[in-house]
Amino acid sequence: MARLTEDPNLENQPDFNLAEFAPDRLLLVAEGLTDDQAANALGAVWRMENNKAKAQWARQIADDAEEERLAEERRRGQAEHEDVDAITAAAQAQFKLEQEQEKEEARKEDKKRNRIKYNEIKNGVLPDDEPFFPSAYALRKLSKGDYCELFYFTNQGEDIALDCSALDTDPEAMVMVAGANGVNTWIQAGAARNSKTGIIKDEDLEWEQLVEACPRMVDAMEDNLWPIPRLSMFVDFWKAIQRHPWRTSRDPLRKRALLLYQAKQRRRWHLIAGIRDNCSLAEINEKLLNDDWHILCNQDRNKELQSAIAKATQAAIAEVRAAQFTGENRQQRSSLYKRSQSPQLDDGRQLSSYKKPKSFRPSQELWNTFPTARAALPGGEYPPCAVCLGRHRHFVIKCDATRTWDDKFTTFAI
Repeated sequence: MARLTEDPNLENQPDFNLAEFAPDRLLLVAEGLTDDQAANALGAVWRMENNKAKAQWARQIADDAEEERLAEERRRGQAEHEDVDAITAAAQAQFKLEQEQEKEEARKEDKKRNRIKYNEIKNGVLPDDEPFFPSAYALRKLSKGDYCELFYFTNQGEDIALDCSALDTDPEAMVMVAGANGVNTWIQAGAARNSKTGIIKDEDLEWEQLVEACPRMVDAMEDNLWPIPRLSMFVDFWKAIQRHPWRTSRDPLRKRALLLYQAKQRRRWHLIAGIRDNCSLAEINEKLLNDDWHILCNQDRNKELQSAIAKATQAAIAEVRAAQFTGENRQQRSSLYKRSQSPQLDDGRQLSSYKKPKSFRPSQELWNTFPTARAALPGGEYPPCAVCLGRHRHFVIKCDATRTWDDKFTTFAI
């Protein structure tokens, strides 16, 4: 059916009695109708055709509206789909960007932790000088700015770092260590490092080891990006230690005092650094240095005194043993220590529950058999008494002193 281009509702019925419709009327008149009947019949036919056109026009309008609605829905759906596609594309682009940023952040973090992996490779042959390989544990301490023993930067420390895996393990990690009985046990790497690898404290280092370690530690500090003022302070500190007049002193205790001062003050500086503002180590505090020297002097005197006491004690013990094992004393002791027979009951049985009182002190009669004084040394001088440190003639076990020479213990005499 052809599409209507004009609205039939706007058309008006023509007048079929007009002369222009005469031929149409004649056709109907020829069929037996009158002229008026023929005009009415033509009007009826027109109205019928007009109603059909109106119905077609209504359907056409409805079809056009439905088609327009469907087209609008298609356009809207397409627009929504395009919006979804755009949002999806934007989300995917954002997700890819975030992934790239996360990878970049992870790479930067990994570069901070494992800078050696990202070192640039330079063209050229290997260097002639053999590089120094400190312990990974020491490098972790320096990377955090913490205190680290100088021993790790000595030749001996490098040898242990290359041979012992405990030095390259995190201190909180668990490592397997063979025990004295051959049984493997799990302990913390920090404990294994201290007990097995033989780490030497700074105050116990030799001067040659100090000279080896200081420049190496300075290089490691610089590689781990220590601040320039802090790095310069430690350089000046170690220079002052090595250039101090006591460094060339003939007194070995003064040299040891410099090592003790270096160890104590550097350790103290790191402990205080995390709490409050700290002072500089560049200038040596002579008072503290003298205090350390006096400490070493006292320790040295105590060692000599303890050695003398040990020798005197051994001499006294040897003297007593020599007196105890003489033939006459041995015979007298056997008779004095002989226990009497247990008392008997009326029926002749011995009373086993009867016990004589015992004491760790022998009788006075027995002690009278011992010599009353110690034997003199070849030079005529008596060894010092282990109780009072006196050299006058008296028996050590019968010393009259009420307290020991260091006034720590109460004594008793037999």
